[in-house]
Amino acid sequence: MTSTTFTPKDIIALRKQYKLGDLFVVDPTGKEVKTEKGSAIYFKFECKNAAGGKQKLRVAGGKQIIASSANIPKDTNRQPVKNPKYLSICFKKLTKEDLDLTEYADAVKDRVIAANHEFCDALQIISDEYNHHANIIAKKKKSKCVFPFVQTHRPATKDEIEQDSKRADEEKLFKDGEFVLLPTPLYRLKLTADANGVIGNTQYESKDVKHTTPSVFDLRESAKTKDHKQVPAKVIENGKPTNLTVSNAKHFITCFSMTIPIIDFDNFCHSSMGLSFLNHFRELHVIPHRKLKTQFVSDDDVEGIDEYGLLGYKDEDTSNVDEPPAETQSEPKSTKTTKQMKPVDISNLNYGEETTLDEPTATTDDNNVDADNNTADAVDATQIEAIPEPEQVKPAEPAKKPTPMRPTKIAAPRMPTVKKA
Repeated sequence: MTSTTFTPKDIIALRKQYKLGDLFVVDPTGKEVKTEKGSAIYFKFECKNAAGGKQKLRVAGGKQIIASSANIPKDTNRQPVKNPKYLSICFKKLTKEDLDLTEYADAVKDRVIAANHEFCDALQIISDEYNHHANIIAKKKKSKCVFPFVQTHRPATKDEIEQDSKRADEEKLFKDGEFVLLPTPLYRLKLTADANGVIGNTQYESKDVKHTTPSVFDLRESAKTKDHKQVPAKVIENGKPTNLTVSNAKHFITCFSMTIPIIDFDNFCHSSMGLSFLNHFRELHVIPHRKLKTQFVSDDDVEGIDEYGLLGYKDEDTSNVDEPPAETQSEPKSTKTTKQMKPVDISNLNYGEETTLDEPTATTDDNNVDADNNTADAVDATQIEAIPEPEQVKPAEPAKKPTPMRPTKIAAPRMPTVKKA
């Protein structure tokens, strides 16, 4: 832990030090903010540290593999939200079987899975603490419901219910309205965008003057600069380097990408929709993983970059994601090249469905909040220096077909509701 951030290990240690309900200190009064669409009450909170002091809950996650691309959230009708204020990025506890689909070297799989599980354990502790305080606030404010940022269940789909209706009564899994338990919880965090859809955090110079600062950085380029300076991520669109937006970010922030996230957990927000936990990526440093289409590698040929087996993009046109390239195999190039690596070229890409690992249909709340007006923290240089070049990069093995999972019958709702007093 530093004076400004917690690590996953810190959060796990604090859970042992403070019982449930004692880790967060929540301001019970709240501050009402009125807008054209209505009003909301924001409840500030702080997290206790090991010394008994209080500070903002900012988590530096270390090296983490994400379990989804940067997805546009869906509305209650399961359609992408128009003019989204943020993108959703998912984390989940990964297995070696999950990584069999990827280009990560076998030698580091145990290490990255251990870090991933530790991070998810920390997120679960934060979620448990939020749910405890949120339910107290929800009862006082008579909120409709409490929106979790951890998803543990999903509604049974129409197809599943239809297939289930063909089974004998003793073999039926669920009825209409019941929920299916997910194999492992999904932790959804927000990557904010401005009013124009540009990815970044809003900084206020005054009450009426604001600008957007980058929040996603290209870790491949940062590793090549002196002192590992932050290099804002860009993609090539229509032949020109372009800032990340809600439309093109999924082509850079892809499923299984290696990231170094720094996450701010901001406030509890009570609105007409219910009570939610506001969070956003203060910084997200990314080494893109080449895209997987229907769980198979289907993008352009790539070259090795580090011991994790991650591959960087070549200086050539990116193929259409809807048309897998010809199956050719070539020897990987040396990673000691001095040639500048171009941003991902998406000029010829179709905007198809986002890639997600084991992700069911999502429902989201509409609440969001601008980032606080603080100077962005630079990522710890040791995080980058700990990713040395590989001696040899092995070609990715053919993907294994996943074993279909039988849905688990469960009648518990996905999110707790609060009855009116």
